[in-house]
This record gives sequence, C-alpha cells and structure tokens, in this order.
Amino acid sequence: MTNQNHKPDPDATQADDVEDDVDAGQTTNDTDGSDDIEDVLEAASDHCFPDGDADQDGDEEAGKPHKSSQALIADWIVNQRLGDRLKPILDKKPHCLLIEPPDATWCEPISRAIRGQIPNHSLFSRNSEYTITPDDCPSRRPHAYIREKAISSLSRGNPLVLVFNNAHANIPPEVMAVVDEHVQLSPLTNLEAIAIIEGMTKTCIPIPSEDLVSGLSFEQICGAIRINDTPTPMINRLRAMRKMASQTKAIAAPPLDDMVGYGEAKEWGLRLAREIDGTVT
Repeated sequence: MTNQNHKPDPDATQADDVEDDVDAGQTTNDTDGSDDIEDVLEAASDHCFPDGDADQDGDEEAGKPHKSSQALIADWIVNQRLGDRLKPILDKKPHCLLIEPPDATWCEPISRAIRGQIPNHSLFSRNSEYTITPDDCPSRRPHAYIREKAISSLSRGNPLVLVFNNAHANIPPEVMAVVDEHVQLSPLTNLEAIAIIEGMTKTCIPIPSEDLVSGLSFEQICGAIRINDTPTPMINRLRAMRKMASQTKAIAAPPLDDMVGYGEAKEWGLRLAREIDGTVT
C-alpha cells in the first residue's frame, strides 16, 4: 500500500543532485579533463622512466611484423611518399601538415601509420593529439570540433597532421589558413601495388599489363592483398575487384524518357539532349 505522506529521503535527493552536477561538469569539461589526465600520465611516465625508456619501447614496437595488410600498406605509403614531409612532425616542430588522400578509406590507416612513427613522449601516450581525421569528428558540428582541436594543439607548439579527403569541404577555412604544407596523395599505381606484394611475399613477379588498382578503395586493396598469402591469389583478387568496379560504373541507366518524378529537370534534360543531337548531326 502506497503511503501518500511518505517524505523523500534527503540523502538520496542530495546524491541525485551531486550526480547531476558531475554529469554537467563532465559534459562541459571533457576536453580539459582529458588534457589533465594526459598531463598526469605524462608526469608519471617521466618519473618512472627518466631515461626515455618509453621511446625505446615504441621503437621496438615499430620493428615488429605487421599484423594486417592495412597497417603494412599504410606504412609503405607513409615511408615511400611522405618521408621528407614528415620530418618536422617527427621532430616535434610546431608544424601543421595536411595530407589529402584519394578517398575517406585512406584517412584513418594513414593517420595510424604516422602516429606510430612519432616518438612517444610518455609510456601512456598514443600520440592521438598529433592527428585529426574524419573518424575523430562528431557527426554534429564537425567543423567546430576540428577548429577547436587544431587551434588548441597548434597554439601549444605541437605538430599536427590533418588527414582528410576533399579537404576544402571537410576542413573549416580558419584551419585551412594555418596549414603549413598541403600534400595530395594520388591513388596507388600498378608498380606500387606490385612492389608492396613483392615486399610482403619476398618474391619477384612480372608487372601485369592491365590496370589492377585504379578506382579501388584502400579497404578493397587491403582485402585483396593479405598477410601470409602468395602473389597469385592477391593479383587474381585485385583483377576481380577491378572488373567488378568497371562493371558497376558501366551499368546503363534507364532512358531519360522512362524516368519519373524529375519534373522540370527531366524536361530540361530532354531539351538539352535534343539540342546536342541536333548539333552533332
């Protein structure tokens, strides 16, 4: 039976109020809190490893075999194409580098490969403060996030690498204005794909005459080129993916006359087609 005169427990009410205050504080101070935690961890690391043992552990990690073709191919691209461009970043200079890959699937693997080459300044650091990619950005107000993180990092004198495809659309103009160097990565070529496969398999293979990787995403290429595999299946998978990509692009759309729901746009298209036909004939 419910007691209508039951009084609320003051301790429980106070506990709820404190919890609400903590939640509000966490929402407004997430960035400051994470910075404080990183500072504490860095201080602890410097105290426990004053002679730079954390950096040595990072070097040992870099020398280990790759666990995936994604990591291997990303490291290959960074080493072969970005070597000199990364020197200010690896030297921890206050330098802002923008890398613009062919599509979004390249961004995070390239970013991870770069972070793996930056010496760890503490045992607990993952170097995440040195890079920004589309995967880091929230779905709401991504420009505000990029602007805040980029300016915060650069104002501290840190290096920063932005890895974004379609950079001018994805990065706010205020951040584009402070970029020191802009590098555009072209897609992998046949020669590069074969070089990667030869390096993985320790073999020498002839370069195929047909195009193997044009139009393929980073994920598709990594799905075809696999750790602990042999060259022939890798090349066959690349051929199959390339053929599928070509077929997808060649799928015929229905005739404009048969399309519905396009209103004035359809009429404009038909009129333009008739004018073009008249010009050609």
